[in-house]
Amino acid sequence: MRILTLGACRQPQRWLLEAGHEAVLMTSRDKVTVEDVRAPYKQVIVTETRSRADLIGVAEHLHRIQRFEAVCCFTDTWQPLANRIADALHLGRPVAPAVLELTMNKSKMRAHLAETGVEDTRFRLVESRLQLEQALRELGAPCIVKPVDGEASSGVTRLDGEGDIDRALARFRDAGHAFPALVESFLVGDEYSVEAISEAGRHYILAITKKYKDEVTFVEQGHVVPAPLVDDLAQRIRAHVTRVLDAIGFTSGPSHSELVVTAAGPRMVETHTRVGGDRIPDLVRLATGIDLYELSARQSIGEAIAPRLPEQIAYHGAAAIWYAVPGVPAELVLSCIDEEDAVRARPGIELIQRVKQVGDRGSPVRSSLDRTAMVVARGETAGEALERARGGVEQLRFHYRWQPGCEEA
Repeated sequence: MRILTLGACRQPQRWLLEAGHEAVLMTSRDKVTVEDVRAPYKQVIVTETRSRADLIGVAEHLHRIQRFEAVCCFTDTWQPLANRIADALHLGRPVAPAVLELTMNKSKMRAHLAETGVEDTRFRLVESRLQLEQALRELGAPCIVKPVDGEASSGVTRLDGEGDIDRALARFRDAGHAFPALVESFLVGDEYSVEAISEAGRHYILAITKKYKDEVTFVEQGHVVPAPLVDDLAQRIRAHVTRVLDAIGFTSGPSHSELVVTAAGPRMVETHTRVGGDRIPDLVRLATGIDLYELSARQSIGEAIAPRLPEQIAYHGAAAIWYAVPGVPAELVLSCIDEEDAVRARPGIELIQRVKQVGDRGSPVRSSLDRTAMVVARGETAGEALERARGGVEQLRFHYRWQPGCEEA
C-alpha cells in the first residue's frame, strides 16, 4: 500500500515500513532526524510548520504522479492538516474533525462535557489579565491557568491567589503562549492516564497509568503501568473514560486520556486522539504484551484490530519510566553523562535514553522538553518497577561546563 504519513511519531511509521508498505513522510524541520533520512521512506518532505497550506498542493502533486491509498497521522497536532490533505485526495480522514476540535481545544472540551452532563468542572476562558482576576474570584482558589491548546505541560501554573497572577502570566508568555487562556478549578487528587484503542464505537481499555508530576511546574517526572489501584476504583476510571469518549463522538483509533481522581470521582484533564507520549505504549507492551504502536499502524490502513486483542486484558508484570529533571542555567552546557553502563547492569533495566545531548545548553524546567534523560524498568509489581526506574535515574551523573555569553540553544 502507498501511504502518506505526517508527523513525528516514529514507531507506527516504522511498523508500516517494516510491513512492506511504501510511505512518504511529511514532518517539520525541528523534528526531522538523520534516521528519517536513512529510513526507507520513498520521500521525506520537510516543512517549517505543521499547518502550511502549500503542503496540500505538494500532496496533490505526488498523488497525481502515483496515487496514495491512505493518509496516516499518529500525532494530534498534525491531524488537522492530515484531514485537509485527506479531503483533497478524497481519502479517509485520520480523525473525525468534530472530535479533533474538542480534543485540541481544552475550553471546548470542558464546555461539551458540561453540556452533555458528563462532568461539572468549573472553568473560564479569559482574554486579558482583568478577566483572569475576575475568573479567579468567581471560581475561587486554587485554580489552574493553561493554554487552550498547549502540550508538554508548557505554560501551566497553579493560582492560589491574586499574588500568583504575575508569575503565571510570565510563565505563560515565556512559553510562547498568548491569550485566550483557560482558567479552571484545581482538581485535587492523584493523576492517571488511560490508554485505549477504539473500533466501530467500542472502546478497548488497555491500561491505566499512574502519573507523577512536579507540583510547581506540572512537568511529568514518571509513569508506571499498571497503576496501583483497587479494582473498584480502576473500574470507575475505565467507566468514566468510556463515557467521555462516547460523549465526544470518538469511535475509532487510539486515545490517551488524562484524569484526576477527586473526592467527587474521576474528572478529565484532557483527552488526545493518539497514543500517550513519554514511551507509555512501551510500558503497556512490557506490562501486557499489547503493542499500541502496531495496533495504531494497522488500524490507520484499514485493518480491524479487535481480533488481535485478547479476550481479557491482563497484566503480566509492571513497567515504569522515570526522568532526570535537573533544571540548570543556560550558561551551563552538558559535557557528559556518567554511570550509564552501571545503570544498564541493574536488575530490570530495559532502556536508558538521553533527552538532552552533549553540547546542549541547560535551561530552567518549563515543559517536558526540558528533561535530560530517562530510564525504563520492569518489575513484578508497580512499586518494584518504579523503584528500579527511579534508582537508575538517581545513579546517573550529569556533568556540565561553564560557557556564558551565548544565547540559549
